[in-house]
Amino acid sequence: MEYVATWRLQHCLGIASEDGVELVFCNPDLLWRSDYPLSRFGQGAFKDALQAVYKSVTGRAYPYVQYGKPHKPTYDFASKVLEARRLELEGSPGLNKPRIYMVGDNPDSDIAGGNAAGWESILVRTGVYNPANGPPHHRPTVEVQDVEEAVQWAWNQLPN
Repeated sequence: MEYVATWRLQHCLGIASEDGVELVFCNPDLLWRSDYPLSRFGQGAFKDALQAVYKSVTGRAYPYVQYGKPHKPTYDFASKVLEARRLELEGSPGLNKPRIYMVGDNPDSDIAGGNAAGWESILVRTGVYNPANGPPHHRPTVEVQDVEEAVQWAWNQLPN
C-alpha cells in the first residue's frame, strides 16, 4: 500500500518515472516583499513544503539542485560576467581587482551570499528586512535606507 501511495504522490508531482526528474530551484528565498505591507512566501517555502510532503510519504528527501542567492554558483557566475565586462571595457586585467557590491533587502539571501563571495554587502531597508524585528542574521558591510543611498555609499568608497 505504501508503494501505491508513493507512486501516486510521484505521479501527481510529475516524477513517476523510475529515475525521477531533475528538480531545480532558482530562488531559495523563504520570504519576499512587494507593495503589500507584509512579506509573502517565496519559492523557498514551496521547496520546503514539497520536500516535507515527499519525505513524509517516502522517508527520504527528493534530490534537487539549488541556484539563486545565497548559493555559490550564482555569485561565481556573476563574478565571471562582471570580470568579462570589465575586460571588455578596459582591455586588460589590470593590477587591482575591483570591489564588487551586493545591494539587497534580504539578509538571509542577498547579504549572506554577498558576504560568502567576499563582496561588500549593502543592506537596504526597503524590502524584506525590517530593523524593527531586530538586527539581521547576516551582518552587512553597511546598512542604508534605500538603493539610492547604497549607490552613494559605494560611490564614496572609490579612491580619489
